[in-house]
Amino acid sequence: MSVVLRLAGFSVARAAHRIVRDLDARIEGPGLVAVCGPNGAGKSTLLAALAGHLPHRGSALLDGRAPESGDLAYLPQATRVGAGLTVLETVLLGRIDHLRWTVRPGDIRAAVEALQVLHLAHLAERRLDRLSGGQQQLVFVAQRLVRRPRLLLLDEPTSALDLNRQMILLEELQAYLLARNAIAVVALHDLSLAARFAATVLLMKAGRLVSCGSPAGVLTRETIEVVYGIRAELLTASSGQTVVVPLGPIRGTGREAPA
Repeated sequence: MSVVLRLAGFSVARAAHRIVRDLDARIEGPGLVAVCGPNGAGKSTLLAALAGHLPHRGSALLDGRAPESGDLAYLPQATRVGAGLTVLETVLLGRIDHLRWTVRPGDIRAAVEALQVLHLAHLAERRLDRLSGGQQQLVFVAQRLVRRPRLLLLDEPTSALDLNRQMILLEELQAYLLARNAIAVVALHDLSLAARFAATVLLMKAGRLVSCGSPAGVLTRETIEVVYGIRAELLTASSGQTVVVPLGPIRGTGREAPA
């Protein structure tokens, strides 16, 4: 069984400035979709618009229809910590549309399962505001997973995580997507992580889609040079995974990042 996300003429503008420009892509899942590109490429704007938080033109269809609120879950970069809430209570808020006036045993089980997926169950009774930034970030991912979405939108979910937790998060996320026949669209800056975990890479620059496809087809020396303005070497690890090694900016070509 597969799930398909189809973007057609997907555009987002603020005032007179178009931030995302006419994206067309057909993404077949289940699996992780890495959205990569330099700062200002439009990655966060794309995710917010897919979540319905920003107006857009064009269409985004999940299996041929517009996603409903129950289909998706969105985690922006900045998420506020609710003072005094425990980790378990925070995750339960992800099912607030199911809770009504009572918390049922099934809700508790779902929240605990989401915490177990990300190896957080031992923190269930801890106050969220007493955790590290990386731990809080994982709790908010668990809060989204407890909704059991078919379209998960995560904006730089690894930004505050150490190497171990980055791997745990992306490995468990992969397993969730396969088990639930779901797609996760994830903004990532680390191209090696994108090459390791993504089934599909969307490479963006200045609001436009430069390339869409498998990591091997998208993350080449040539495309990295064009999009990021850097020289890079692509190595193959002993495990067979691709590792992207940045060698330095390209000077004097007009491709270097603006100041």
